[in-house]
Amino acid sequence: MGIGGLVIGGVIGYLGAGAMPAEPSVSSVAQDTSGMHSAMTQMTSGLEGKTGDALDDAFLGEMIVHHEGAIEMAQTILEGTQRQELQVLANNIIEAQTAEIVQMKQWREEWFGH
Repeated sequence: MGIGGLVIGGVIGYLGAGAMPAEPSVSSVAQDTSGMHSAMTQMTSGLEGKTGDALDDAFLGEMIVHHEGAIEMAQTILEGTQRQELQVLANNIIEAQTAEIVQMKQWREEWFGH
């Protein structure tokens, strides 16, 4: 998975949580962008100070949770939107991130026994 998938998943999750108002002002966009940055910083803080297997295991654990959240948000938008573009995007997120969760769980079992 490339960084684009991480960014898109994070942005969709963030926006799906109702982070952006319907018609954002310049100040609300700046404030919301700051909040998204803070959430990403918090997510990666669980990796700080770890190396080797501990880092790999923590990364996979965080990414599984992150992907599960993105899938939940994509399912929510599918239930509420009439926009075909968002339906396609949500379905793509669900399909791709479900497959990635399966892969990451397999790696955790193979490499770390859980």
